[in-house]
Amino acid sequence: MNKIHYLMNREVNYTLSKCFLTRLTGREEVPLEKTDTCGLVLFRFNNDFTGLRFKLVLNDIEKLTAAHIHLGMRGENGQVVAFLFGPVTSGISVNRGVVTGIIVESDLTGPLQGMSLLDLARKMEIGNSYVNAHTENHPNGEIRGQIKRF
Repeated sequence: MNKIHYLMNREVNYTLSKCFLTRLTGREEVPLEKTDTCGLVLFRFNNDFTGLRFKLVLNDIEKLTAAHIHLGMRGENGQVVAFLFGPVTSGISVNRGVVTGIIVESDLTGPLQGMSLLDLARKMEIGNSYVNAHTENHPNGEIRGQIKRF
């Protein structure tokens, strides 16, 4: 359990969520993208925050090249901290596609490289992370969603 100090040094015991999700749409992209593509990502940390299982579901996507977790608040772009898919040079197209995997600490990159998955969980908890799916036609991202508690 983490302890959060607030107002006059009172302590509150606080448990980080282990489950997070995001819905991916073009409306969340910065800048906004007009697309019918959509998706969903479910995340679950193991009990000691040393592994992060994910399930990425994408609908009607053309030429997907990569999907990542980025740091950043809603409306701002940030650096990649973990890969969910790719990168691939020739994108894949699916009506409905599912990618599953497990992220471990050595998979963290960018500003979280060398840090723990607990650090990533804390970023997710405060809304400072999002998933972005990149395609050949939208190399900066076609759909995006802010990660939140589930």
